[in-house]
Amino acid sequence: MNRSLFKLRFVWLAAALALVSIACPVRGAALDGGQYSVNIRLTRGDDDSLHLIAKERMLTLTTGSFKLNGKEYKVQQSQNINIPECPALRTSNESFVLRSPGENKPYYERVPLKCLAGGKGRGPVPGLLVDGSVQIKRADGSNQLLQPGVDYVIDKVLGCIDRVDTSKIPEGTPVKLSYSVCLRRIDTLLLDEEGHAHLMSGSYSQFAPVALTVPPNLVALANVYAPRLSQPIEASDIMPIWDRDLEDPVINELNENVLDGFKAKLKAGKSVTVAFLGDSVTDGCYATEPSRMFPQQFITRLQAKYPKCQIKAKKLALGGSTSSLMFGRFYKELLPSKPDLVIVEFVNDLSLSQKVIERNYTRFFNQVKATGADIIVCLPHTVNPTLHGGDNWLSVASLPYYSILTNMAPRFKVALANVGGRWVNARYEGLSPSLLLADNMNHPNDRGHEVYAEELMKLFN
Repeated sequence: MNRSLFKLRFVWLAAALALVSIACPVRGAALDGGQYSVNIRLTRGDDDSLHLIAKERMLTLTTGSFKLNGKEYKVQQSQNINIPECPALRTSNESFVLRSPGENKPYYERVPLKCLAGGKGRGPVPGLLVDGSVQIKRADGSNQLLQPGVDYVIDKVLGCIDRVDTSKIPEGTPVKLSYSVCLRRIDTLLLDEEGHAHLMSGSYSQFAPVALTVPPNLVALANVYAPRLSQPIEASDIMPIWDRDLEDPVINELNENVLDGFKAKLKAGKSVTVAFLGDSVTDGCYATEPSRMFPQQFITRLQAKYPKCQIKAKKLALGGSTSSLMFGRFYKELLPSKPDLVIVEFVNDLSLSQKVIERNYTRFFNQVKATGADIIVCLPHTVNPTLHGGDNWLSVASLPYYSILTNMAPRFKVALANVGGRWVNARYEGLSPSLLLADNMNHPNDRGHEVYAEELMKLFN
């Protein structure tokens, strides 16, 4: 998954321009004056519902009622809720090297550090750099102020800062860079038992902010992706939270009894080994700390459920890889140790042909099953649709990989962790799929890694 970013410039640009069109769909209709009526339906089959009207950064919750878990909630008076502005984050005198652009210059060398999801060496997130905020001075003690358009140019989409070829400033000159990046947050609209609305403001982030935990005795109506700076709220920023069963009965039926061997060892309190195999996602790319990586999260949760067992973990993962490379390495490096459970994640396999997928996984399933190990395949998260030429998240979920593995699973008695299903249905949890990605492209953030762990644990609950 860690492809050379300079080769994907057209993809990054397309993604930045497509972010609005691929955002979480909202049940609503535009009204006069740029307002939006957003239907918040909390239970299926309920005729009553609440509505939100958004204008600028003001939400109006209209009167109405609904039932949740057998209890009726009533909003008897319309209420206005203001969404506070999101400030900009200012960075001063960051060390930077001014270079001319070139085919072999990766983005992370041309973009301010605060615009890189995951920090140095990672990918830029589109639209973070505040227009007009950049100031560059020479770092030689003269504090000479460089001139935009004369000494450097700025890519306003990706935030790349490049030397102008005609500049008198030499190539590779160290400079001091000051700039501002946009921050956003997820606010949650809550309702108490008396029908009064409350706004719980989340923490700021320039990447993918995380929604806060809802306090007891309050009902979450919607998450609001607070717009950058003082920009007005758009319909796609309002993400209703619906009470909906997200379980896939087809996947659940496929998973029945396929992990009985491994579960029997857990129940008997035996020592077991879990092997993880995958690409940069399994390697924990973009997780903020090792404990937030999904393999570690899963092992921690499984150990807590079976405290009498000694659960060991092994991992073989490589960024940018596919099953075509890693299955061969697995046969040599991990399979001889005879793990009790093998967990496979290859979001990069979404780009493989049906013939290659079937060939790779048929041999893999046969080889692993022959050792007596059980297998879980993660149906992976959906990446930004622009990476596969699509225009919405469902277009990614319809790629052949998902149906091929779903069809192969019962034949080889393999369990499936339906991460992709959670991703495309994120709107029912008051999120959009992009808010589970650290870079708005293909790498999960901490919450995304948590979804992987949750879907794996469902197989043991």
